[in-house]
Amino acid sequence: MHAFVLSLVAGLVLLAIREICLIVYRLYFHPLAGIPGPWLARATQWYELYYDILKWPGGQYWYEVDKMHERYGKVSQTAKARTFSFCSRFSAIRIGLRTSSPKCKQFCGILTYNGN
Repeated sequence: MHAFVLSLVAGLVLLAIREICLIVYRLYFHPLAGIPGPWLARATQWYELYYDILKWPGGQYWYEVDKMHERYGKVSQTAKARTFSFCSRFSAIRIGLRTSSPKCKQFCGILTYNGN
């Protein structure tokens, strides 16, 4: 039983170290690290989870994205490896997925990144 507890603790410590390293990478070394946005949103998906699921009445993340654009400007990082370009009020465009499509080329301020 002692070996099981020891291996469980070692696994949890390694998992915590991995997550800390990922957060440091996303905040300082990721290609999108220079784009402004809340640090928790840039490092994890917990920010989006809070506004979409935990905050009553749910589904409030798009309102928060609008507030982010008021605070951080036209282009802001709203989640890890995801940026939004804001062309007009209440019309946030998800950037980074299938940016080669003709529809995507019509939007203003496109910023692309395909990766983690």
